[in-house]
Amino acid sequence: KIKFFEHFVRGVSSSRYAGNRLFFLSAQNKPGPVFREVMSSIDLSTHESWAIKINNAKQDFNSSSIFDLDAVGNLIIANGVDTGNHAYLHPNVIELFKLAPNGDMIWKKGLRLSINGQPHGNLVKVFRIGANSSNEILLLGYFATNSIFNKGPAFVIKLDEFGNPVKYKLLKNSFYFDMKVEDDGIFLWDKNPDIPFIYQYPPYIDTSSLRLVRLDSDLNFLWGKKYDAEKFHYMTGSLARTGNDRLALAHTTYGYYPVILSELDNNGNILSQKGYPNYQPVIYSLGEGSLVMASPVDSNFSIANPIFAKTDTNGEIAGCVTLPTCLRVEDTAIEFDVFEVDTIECLRELELLPPMEITPSTVNFTPYCDYPPIPTPEFGFPDTLCTGSPAITTGGGSRYAQAREWHLTGPGTDSLLRDSFEFRYTFNTPGEYLLRQTIWVLGCAHSHERSVTVLPPLSVTVSADSLVCPGEQVSIMAEASRAASYLWSNGQTGQTPFATASGTYAVTATDGHCEASDSASVTVVAELLGNNNPPFTLPPDTTSCLPYLLTPQSLFTDQFYTDTDPTATASFLLETPGSYRIGMSAFGCEFWELYEFGVDCHVDVYLPTSFSPNGDGINDVFQPYGSNFEVLELNVFDRWGGLRYKGKSWDGGTLGQGLYVYTLHYKNLRSGEEAEMNGEVLLLK
Repeated sequence: KIKFFEHFVRGVSSSRYAGNRLFFLSAQNKPGPVFREVMSSIDLSTHESWAIKINNAKQDFNSSSIFDLDAVGNLIIANGVDTGNHAYLHPNVIELFKLAPNGDMIWKKGLRLSINGQPHGNLVKVFRIGANSSNEILLLGYFATNSIFNKGPAFVIKLDEFGNPVKYKLLKNSFYFDMKVEDDGIFLWDKNPDIPFIYQYPPYIDTSSLRLVRLDSDLNFLWGKKYDAEKFHYMTGSLARTGNDRLALAHTTYGYYPVILSELDNNGNILSQKGYPNYQPVIYSLGEGSLVMASPVDSNFSIANPIFAKTDTNGEIAGCVTLPTCLRVEDTAIEFDVFEVDTIECLRELELLPPMEITPSTVNFTPYCDYPPIPTPEFGFPDTLCTGSPAITTGGGSRYAQAREWHLTGPGTDSLLRDSFEFRYTFNTPGEYLLRQTIWVLGCAHSHERSVTVLPPLSVTVSADSLVCPGEQVSIMAEASRAASYLWSNGQTGQTPFATASGTYAVTATDGHCEASDSASVTVVAELLGNNNPPFTLPPDTTSCLPYLLTPQSLFTDQFYTDTDPTATASFLLETPGSYRIGMSAFGCEFWELYEFGVDCHVDVYLPTSFSPNGDGINDVFQPYGSNFEVLELNVFDRWGGLRYKGKSWDGGTLGQGLYVYTLHYKNLRSGEEAEMNGEVLLLK
């Protein structure tokens, strides 16, 4: 256990071990939106330790660091710089630090990257750093156009042991996330970008397969391979050297049984492969041909229970299961482009942190092979069914497969159902069918099938629905298409039960293999109406202006019709006077009522015989009075027939006292018709 007196560690991002000394890089928080990184080292024999702060200015996730050890145990740290937080005030800068095992600075250097002399975005990100036995340094990273969430082109840089650029290439239309450094070259491989961040990736990134390329020590392309498996969505990979001409490649996907571990020759060809249930393992070679796999979680995806597994030289884990796999390989290529790398002064100072407190801690290891059930395509399903019968598969053996597919063939059908744990189907055509389930586990397809016989249907017919009046009894008849027994919904048996009350009489007929059902409805109308309630009521006969909305009321329906129009409706718009015969249906019976409707659209319009526009507020304006009308035009004439005013109300204007003639045009708002009134009015002044 390790404790910083003035700081606390949020999480270890990477670690290395060499010469009995442990090195680890961790994220370190302080109150507020400040992100730091701490490089630490502990001698596991003497417990002598040191810790330094890498970022001494406000930084964010964009500038996270990465480190590795060279051949003599020196640390090489790389840090992509966010220009908004650094004194360079120049984009696309990488800081490099070389430290002795005791934490003393050997050298520091800055690298400024550009494409065609121009920065590409605001920052660069270093994914991997490594060194060969000559202490040459290799960097794998990418340009980001705005932030780490907007990926640009990837690059690889070779530096000498003092951090000076020797070779560097831009990976055109390629993107690689991981690197393994060897004396005679490097391996690069990609990673599926489908991780819990919303990244913007270039369209050339392949999310379905793992691409592995081999470059020589001068960064020239030697070979490239693409590995994929059917229905095996690639997520991440890990590579280890098991011998001079052998490689181990872990190819992982999501879910259960997600790992294909392949043995490759030195040209990337698959020699052998096996499947494991470990989750996202990192693999390490023990030199003699065996491997160690470290997984961050157990099969229940619990981060409290990481898994460590050691294989023998054949890839087997004692007491644990391995499965067959079907990883495929094909050639792929890589294209290069150029960019520029300049060395600049590194201005950052690393800050020595207060000493750490180290106390003993115990870790318990428990044997573990409690893997999920091995996926199987086997399932249960009836072998004989009747036409029209639904059926569903039983057995959940495919739940832990990477993919599954159901295929049904038979009379009139050839259907596929993908990624369902069960299959449901209703067979509507008799005949012979074949149902097959295919599952994919670790890239391999496994199938299981069952034959199904669908018999011709059994049919039964019940006599037509009946309407029963009070005191009557109706006999119901059931007839099956072949010999059968009958059971009615009221408990009666036989072909002809008796009905004495309203209800639905359903029958089920069976011949021992198939069933068929039918029903008949019996309605005793008086019983359903109850308490001598009228089937419906109409408003009292009325006289009104057109149109008039007639709305019957009923406890049994809201649909009515007339003897001249069978269209059912909830109400009627009466537009002519007369007698209307209104009907309704209830429980199969019709009921009728007569409604008398008269028309009266008269409106009262009144105009005064005189008015005096003297401003006393009484009879100052000549205008019509009444209701349910609209003035269209009021015309006033003198006694010689001259038009003296046109409008809707007259205040006398400048005319002198006297008798005037008027005509009023108005609209009857009840009938919609226009009308005219004439008369005389006396203007008093």
